[in-house]
Amino acid sequence: MQLVTKLLVIIFLFSFWTLSSQDIDSSILKDSLSIKQKQKSTEIRKDKLRDSIFKINLNKKIYENGGAMGFFFYSLSSKLDSLLNVRDSLLLVQKRLRIIAQKPMKRIEDVTIQDYKIFYSDGSEEFVDTTLNVNKEYRFNYLRKDYFELLPLHNTAQGFNKLGYDFNYEKLKPQMGARGKHFGYMEKEDFPYFEVPTALTELFFKTTLEQGQLLDALITVNTSPRFNFSIAHKGLRSLGNYIASMTNGTHFRMGTKYTSKNYRYNQRIHFVAQRLDNQINGSLDSLSVYFFEKAIEDFEYDGFLDRSRLYTNEEADNRLKGKRYFIDHSYSLVIEKSDTLKNYQRKKILTIGHTLNHETKEFAYIDSSPKGFYGDYAYPFINDRAELRTIENDLNVLYRDEKFGLIKFGLSHTLWDYILKTRLYDSQKDDDQIINPIENKVLKKNQLAVLFNWQKGFDGYKISANSFNSIKKNFATQKFDININKSWNQKWFIKTRINYHSVAPNFNFQIHMSDFINHNWDNLELKNQVFKTVELNFGNLKWFNIDFNFQKLNNYSYFKVSPFKEDGNVLAEPKISDELEIYPFQFEGEIDYLKIKLFQEISIGKFSLHNTIQYQNVKQIKEEADSFNVLNVPEFITRNTIVFSSQMFKKALYLQTGINFQFFSKYYADRYSGLIGEFASQNDRKIGEYPRLDFFINAKVQQTRIYFKFEHFNSDNTGYDYYSAPFTPYRDSVIRFGLVWNFFQ
Repeated sequence: MQLVTKLLVIIFLFSFWTLSSQDIDSSILKDSLSIKQKQKSTEIRKDKLRDSIFKINLNKKIYENGGAMGFFFYSLSSKLDSLLNVRDSLLLVQKRLRIIAQKPMKRIEDVTIQDYKIFYSDGSEEFVDTTLNVNKEYRFNYLRKDYFELLPLHNTAQGFNKLGYDFNYEKLKPQMGARGKHFGYMEKEDFPYFEVPTALTELFFKTTLEQGQLLDALITVNTSPRFNFSIAHKGLRSLGNYIASMTNGTHFRMGTKYTSKNYRYNQRIHFVAQRLDNQINGSLDSLSVYFFEKAIEDFEYDGFLDRSRLYTNEEADNRLKGKRYFIDHSYSLVIEKSDTLKNYQRKKILTIGHTLNHETKEFAYIDSSPKGFYGDYAYPFINDRAELRTIENDLNVLYRDEKFGLIKFGLSHTLWDYILKTRLYDSQKDDDQIINPIENKVLKKNQLAVLFNWQKGFDGYKISANSFNSIKKNFATQKFDININKSWNQKWFIKTRINYHSVAPNFNFQIHMSDFINHNWDNLELKNQVFKTVELNFGNLKWFNIDFNFQKLNNYSYFKVSPFKEDGNVLAEPKISDELEIYPFQFEGEIDYLKIKLFQEISIGKFSLHNTIQYQNVKQIKEEADSFNVLNVPEFITRNTIVFSSQMFKKALYLQTGINFQFFSKYYADRYSGLIGEFASQNDRKIGEYPRLDFFINAKVQQTRIYFKFEHFNSDNTGYDYYSAPFTPYRDSVIRFGLVWNFFQ
């Protein structure tokens, strides 16, 4: 009996010492007390107090009736209650931390290039790509896009003639005119947002033509895992080889990306200020066209290879500038319920969003000494201006469900203020020279639309449908497209698309005013352009890609070159280059446009051949006979690149070198009018069927890509009949170099 008593005493002392030594973190108790104060009501606290008094009385009775044994169990019960309270406190703290848990940060040694992410407003996502390949060679240019369907005018950022069209990507709503100036203009859907584990800097540099350079610098940093800030600036200056062809450009961008602490609220903001100035020379005059083509052949004189000796039709300036303030933010009302997933891991079920876009643009044409190239003028100093202010407000609700997919419904309101300023209409509204003067120089329109988007994955297929329908009649838009995509074995893919789009022509077609008397019109009754498209894309990610694109156009709006007439007869071709008047038209029939594009890559050892071939066919259907071709494209376009690739210097340098061959068949290319910043259709002169050969050497050292190119090195062997547009020569041979340098601090 004494032995049993001693054992019980030892157990009691050990238990008491063990339980008494438990350390309860004061911060946990503080958190648990805070949570209890928030979550427990007064009535619950009373019940708990009542239960505690009952337990104390019960333990006392056990102690009084049980002696030492009672005291032992009483103490053990008290300590167990204390531990249970600590456990409950810990569970409550863990639950609270699960609600507001922050996404864990990677250790710097675990960070990869895929962690440097880039996001766009359409939902697409990519990462910073520091590799060197042929596609990078194609995109090392002013636009940083593939120029396959674009034919650059002589100078950098001077403009691009089109070798092909894709009306799938026509602007959703009516836009400002001067579309020939918008190639380098960064739209809202082009702006990138970043998420980077360390600060990222990118420097892009490329030489231009004659004096000047092109530099694009970007720096972005995440001050916290949930907030990113980026700032960038692109500057351009290029003198060019011809008279009055200089270009200047500046593009300042700044943006932020923010996610709230509970990961329910997301915000994207950006500000962009852009300005692009061009000198306008109106192309070569008729005599200079002859000297450009025939001087060496007929006179054995190469002095005109100094292109600044060739005379041009105009010496003027045009300018496009704009500012945009953009915000896109959303809040998740309902998220997935889970006791195991943290808040940032839960799916967002119901989200409301709002987008605000406020943008101002101005296009100006300034000519201090007009020469009559654009016809008769009212003043010796021309200063035409067009200003557009656009305010877009979108409200949407997004619902995600495994069964129904992603459903988005919203309303979109757009307000346009279009203002025209000319000296002619400010001072001489009633001048007899003006036929049917345009009294209203301010065009104010607004539109309300309903949008609906749906996305769903089904048995390996990705299906999406989008619609946008305006409510008001004027400047209305109707768009519907459906996409079905499938890929298998991580190599093969097929993409299909059906698209219907009805949109008003841009504002240059609607109304235009100028101090050039014959460039004034008011066409507010124009019909909507209608684009119907069926597209099939099939291929293998490594070997080939075939794209079938059939587009049907109705009410196609275009500018037409209308040369002056003498005694009722159209001027002879040599003089057509010296005069340019254009007018807006709308094709009343139907246009069928077929485009088939093939891309193929063949690799043998360190050599590879990249072929891109495109066939195009345009057919006009109209009840009345009309021989004028409205939409003009070359029948064939080809680009073939042979490349040698190799690692060198113990893989410290990766080298790619090769030759790029480009060719397109002859066609009636559009002419460019700097007065309105648009390209116009013409059926008087064809260009094309001249080969362009480029030799390049590109290298990669760590995260730096170095580019060296001898452009159009065969220019003196094919005859001087290469043009970007009628009477506007393409570039002569030139050596250019540059680099793209990424810093990961």
